[in-house]
Amino acid sequence: MLPGVFPVPITLARDVERWPFDSYYTGPITVELFTGAGRPPERANVTFVDRLAGWQSNVTRVNANALAPYEVDLQRSASTMMFAIVILCIFVTIAAIGLFVAIQTLRDVRRFQSPMTTWYAAMLFAVVPLRTHSRAHRRSEADRPHHRLVGTGGLVVSMLLYIAAWWRATSKT
Repeated sequence: MLPGVFPVPITLARDVERWPFDSYYTGPITVELFTGAGRPPERANVTFVDRLAGWQSNVTRVNANALAPYEVDLQRSASTMMFAIVILCIFVTIAAIGLFVAIQTLRDVRRFQSPMTTWYAAMLFAVVPLRTHSRAHRRSEADRPHHRLVGTGGLVVSMLLYIAAWWRATSKT
């Protein structure tokens, strides 16, 4: 009969700058759980339960001794890494397309089209749900904050370039 579950928070350490290829480990964890009312109490079995979606966990003992501490290693699952890579590629692609269109318009290679300004605004608003959805697959908001700036920053710069093209196109008489 199982007496119950005792959730224990574990602190993980590693470098989040490798996101989405980051991994985390706990270092040695000593677990002492005893059962029975008799003297002396008997050592109870310890079970680690993996309840982190999108992660692969590996629990091992430091050595072969039955009383040795445990170590927990976490690594993102392949599907979570691929999802993050796809989202990052989308951010970079959106920014690159926006910059390409803005630069071509600013250089007078393409004619200025005023409805395209709303296209830039729509792309800026599209970045928010993409970020929100990708954030659900990350450990925390602190994960790779500069990646969010790649797409958003590129879009803002391209929108400013397009506005400069608008300014130049509408000031011609």
